[in-house]
Amino acid sequence: MIKQPLQYISKLSNASELLLVKILKNYYQAVFNKNADEVKAIGGLLEKAGWKDFVSVLPHLSN
Repeated sequence: MIKQPLQYISKLSNASELLLVKILKNYYQAVFNKNADEVKAIGGLLEKAGWKDFVSVLPHLSN
């Protein structure tokens, strides 16, 4: 069921207002694909940008 919303988000413009939405789309896609390296990379980028509290409530892959 997640495939359609992710495809819809992918088709949205690359306007700066949608930057976080697009990043989160990639994050959730990595979670559902069980791509731990990408989840870690995107989460790390968000944390470096000052979103550590936000990242803490996102779903994570168990090691």
